[in-house]
Amino acid sequence: MKAYFHKTFVLERDNIAKILAFVSTNPTADRQLIAEHTGIGIGKNVSDGKVRPTIQYAVYAGLLTPESSDNKSPITLTEQGSLMFENDPRLKSRVTQWAMHYFLCREENEALVWSYFVHRFVPAHQQFDGETLSEGLRSNFVDLSEGGIADYRRILTSCYVDGNGLAKVGLIESHERNKYLRGRASYPNASLAAYLLAELWEAKHPDRAMVGADVLMLPGHFATTLNLSTGDVQHVLDDMTAAGFIRQSREAPPYQVIRQWNDKYELLRRAYDE
Repeated sequence: MKAYFHKTFVLERDNIAKILAFVSTNPTADRQLIAEHTGIGIGKNVSDGKVRPTIQYAVYAGLLTPESSDNKSPITLTEQGSLMFENDPRLKSRVTQWAMHYFLCREENEALVWSYFVHRFVPAHQQFDGETLSEGLRSNFVDLSEGGIADYRRILTSCYVDGNGLAKVGLIESHERNKYLRGRASYPNASLAAYLLAELWEAKHPDRAMVGADVLMLPGHFATTLNLSTGDVQHVLDDMTAAGFIRQSREAPPYQVIRQWNDKYELLRRAYDE
């Protein structure tokens, strides 16, 4: 199942960056060659080592095309992946980590464990421990073994607290051993927020020029993607309105958000420039 696209290795940005750097000029390289040039271990065979799961992480994080996971296909950067790599080849900036976070947890990704953690579990828990997360995974993914639950508990929390993961997103904070706090909203700028909204809009409302503001609060949409409270959402909407990325119709309910952008990638470029 895509829900369990990797059960062992945590997301490691430095290894993803090494692969992007190599395949950007060597798209037809096989996994063995990638391992030799990047120093990423390949194990006893291609399936055992870290190269394949690192490529999978890059695909799910929106950096590589889905076809890149196929051993027989070229490894190709997506349009947003090319932009991120061009502006931040080591994948260290908050803008990059937020964009990777969006793609990794989006519902359309079918990485259901990640979507559940970001959009359902974290918003419902201001603080939690490992066992609480295990209980949530156990209840929502009944086909996961106890070993798989333990692995995902480690992988999910490590992704958002380890410095080599997506810690700059600030989704959760490590409180003490095996205990965590829900983080505070920390998006870097209005352009980045607008880019994420544009991606969500394209995925969920491709034919609409406006949507109800309440839609943005639904699990899997804008609020849970950016880890925002209701008050936070209005603040971000006001920031994007001031920047000219959206308009708001608030004369009478139901309140509407009207898109004003033409090119979502221009929003991502601006996010890096600010």
